[in-house]
Parts: sequence; C-alpha cells; structure tokens
Amino acid sequence: MKSIYLAGRIGGLTLKDANAWRERVEKEFEGIAKCLNPLRGKKEEMRYRYTDGEIVVRDKNDIENSDIVLVYWKDKGNAPSVGTTMEVLYSYLLGIPVLFVGDWAADDIWMRYHVTKIYSELDEAIEDIKAMWL
Repeated sequence: MKSIYLAGRIGGLTLKDANAWRERVEKEFEGIAKCLNPLRGKKEEMRYRYTDGEIVVRDKNDIENSDIVLVYWKDKGNAPSVGTTMEVLYSYLLGIPVLFVGDWAADDIWMRYHVTKIYSELDEAIEDIKAMWL
C-alpha cells in the first residue's frame, strides 16, 4: 500500500482547523493508501510541549517513508508557511512527487520548479492521485 504525506500550514491555525482537510483526505484514501498525517496523536493542550526536534524528525521520517507528498496550501496570503516550504524542498530532494493544491504556486518560480503538479482544488488532486499515482 502506498503512503501519502499530508503537508500544509499548521502555524497560526488551531490543530482542529489545520487537521480538517487532512481528515477528509484520510477518509478518501481509507483502505487504498496510508496517509501520514503530521498532526496524528497531537492535542491542542500539548501543542507547545513538543520540541523542535520531536516535530521535525518525525515529519522528515514520514516524508522519507512516503510515495507521494500532498500539499494543501490554497491561499498564500500574508501567512507564509516555512515548514511547508521545507517539506516541499525535502520531498523534491528525495525524489518524491509533490502534488500541490493552490493556484498561487503556478506564479512562484521556486514552487513551480519543485512541485510535480499543481491543482486548483483538493478534489482534483484526490481524483488524480486515485487515477494516476496509486
């Protein structure tokens, strides 16, 4: 069974909000692919007790063990996601396909270069993953 790492903005959001799209994707791929959710097991009240190393090492390990990285970053807005950017680059360096949901990436040189495919909507990416990547 293939694995999909679920990358996207967490900082500045509640864990519930950051997890909403991830939970939807997990339901879509239940029994089809394993979703590696960086928020699994995390609770809002424990959020700031994790060390940088605990967070980054687990995320990098998950990326290393995935076949696809799905990035959900619809709106670049005023809140850049440094962690998500690093996940994109790390995945690219490992040769893992990066599927990116967010039209703004098409206008960004660095994102265009490092992602495999850009989608406007999450549903498009989900259907494409089912049809072409699994």
